[in-house]
Amino acid sequence: MNKFKASCDSGQALVSGLIFLILAMLSTLFFLFISESFYRAFSNINKERENKLRDLSLIAHKLNHISLNNLQIITALSVAQNAFAESAETGLYISFSQPYWQTYQSLQKASVHSDGDFKKNALTQKNKEYINNIYKSFRLKSGRGLFIAKSLAEKNKVIINSLPKNIQKYFVQSSNKDVFCLSLASQGKKYISPGFINLPLIENLYNFYLLRDDCQLSHKNGAYAVVNKILPFLSGTESNLVLDYEKLAEHLNQTVNFGLSLVSFTQAKSFLYDLYLQDSPKLKANVKFTKVTKYFTKIKFFKSLNLENEDFFNSSPKDILVRITHPFFICSAKSKWQGDFLEEKDWQHLTACSLSEGNFYKSFFTPNWIALVTQEKGKNEYF
Repeated sequence: MNKFKASCDSGQALVSGLIFLILAMLSTLFFLFISESFYRAFSNINKERENKLRDLSLIAHKLNHISLNNLQIITALSVAQNAFAESAETGLYISFSQPYWQTYQSLQKASVHSDGDFKKNALTQKNKEYINNIYKSFRLKSGRGLFIAKSLAEKNKVIINSLPKNIQKYFVQSSNKDVFCLSLASQGKKYISPGFINLPLIENLYNFYLLRDDCQLSHKNGAYAVVNKILPFLSGTESNLVLDYEKLAEHLNQTVNFGLSLVSFTQAKSFLYDLYLQDSPKLKANVKFTKVTKYFTKIKFFKSLNLENEDFFNSSPKDILVRITHPFFICSAKSKWQGDFLEEKDWQHLTACSLSEGNFYKSFFTPNWIALVTQEKGKNEYF
């Protein structure tokens, strides 16, 4: 009897031990599953954040490249325009410094065997050659500037075509007129006294520098203009206009475009709102954090949980919103120096923002575009 009772007690102890062992194993597996799921979720969040920031940073880099090219187009065209102005000033100086007796002899020859255009034939042959050589020299410098500007404008087209559709659709190319006038305006300090050539001894009598009026270059005779008003027979009938860049731009539009690549201010709010990546990169979970879960999928009891679903492994428990922004995206009412568009709520309330037009256009000449996380919020699903 005692032996039977002892065997029953041993059996109960064995069953209890087995149950305890099973419960301990299940608890351990559950703990490992929870731990692995936690680390996998943490890893997926970091991966999604890094992937989105990486891909949008590449796009931001392209926008920075476009901004640099726009700035260099203005600089290259300024070099071309200044080369022409400097050659014109030098030519005026050579013409003015020709002795009057040489001018008289040239006019005498022109009256005998010429078409009677005295001003055209007032210069000696030597001075004509000097001026021609000056223009040829500066023509090469001007040509290099135009060539660089054209190349950069074409490069911008290629970059824009490589942008995502939701971003590239907003970009337009400005006209030659706009870019020529903007380039000329950026060099306004060159088109006042003393100009490119400073000759203080005789400048009071005659101005060699060209004046800028909007998009035109003109030359006025300084002190002689006063004399010409008193003695009009000393002046000619020709205009003071030297070069009209608007007309030059119209002519060039038929052959080549130097236009800047930017977004019209009328599309500014839509453009700002669409500065994100529509097609998010597919996430892949770290294999180190899938082993326990994959083991559970082999147990019949856990198959109903659908743990082998790829979305279960590759999903992130957070919605991570990443956008491209710029320090010059500011609301006129706020005018924060660091920019207003830093959080997702700034984009969501964009309609209430009075954007600064000047700062918006300046962003396309300043390479400070950057991708940043604007919001992270949890999804309504759990691991």
